[in-house]
Amino acid sequence: MTGLAMTMDVVADPNGGAYFIGYDGKSNAAGDYVTIARTDTAGTIKNTYQVSVGNIDNLSVGTLAATEPSGHSIDASDRRVIDAKLVGSDLFAVAEISPASGGRPQLHWFEFDVTRLETSGALVTQGDVVLPASNPAWAGASTYNGSLAADANGDMILDFTASGPSLTPTDFYAIHTPTDELSSASFWEMATPTQYVTSPTSYSDGSQISRWGDYSSAIADPTHSNGFLISNEYAVNAGHWGTANASVLIV
Repeated sequence: MTGLAMTMDVVADPNGGAYFIGYDGKSNAAGDYVTIARTDTAGTIKNTYQVSVGNIDNLSVGTLAATEPSGHSIDASDRRVIDAKLVGSDLFAVAEISPASGGRPQLHWFEFDVTRLETSGALVTQGDVVLPASNPAWAGASTYNGSLAADANGDMILDFTASGPSLTPTDFYAIHTPTDELSSASFWEMATPTQYVTSPTSYSDGSQISRWGDYSSAIADPTHSNGFLISNEYAVNAGHWGTANASVLIV
């Protein structure tokens, strides 16, 4: 597919064709926007939409970097859409931003209704992925390197890494079930995120801002109708990374 000057993620449509979705920190007079393109089975762009998402991102911040207890910085990704999933007519996506309200870079999630792209109300809800302040060790943490999955029951999982002044790179997941509210504050059960691996130390690859990413994944478990398989990166030691895997059952 050609004709769109941005980095986009792609989601197949079970009814044929696909949706391409990108953010990349694009904005206009109305604020920040997400671009969604609909293609046919041949990959030809049929329609392209710019969906306004408001002023969510401080675009004056260029490099998005998370911190660690060592004071070293980790690349929290750029503003491209990292992952997207189509659940029925709802298109979910995650990207990294610098919140317009201030603070450290955070993962941001969107939900769009693709049946309303040509009218209004395509943006259903959205929000930042922020660790709760109930744990002092999580204060000032950034969230990044996210991935999404949904199962046949309507359950969803959000897999991500977080680190901060008192938190070594740690992999978490948060759940959404069909009975959870749809508001941005309560969609993901962020009051009780689950840690599934914690790096024993801060990480550095020797550069000023250490590379992180590429190894975040989430899929529905093909052997359990209410399960997920997830993976993410962690620091094995101060100079080496590894990949952590987890199996999650929704009960």
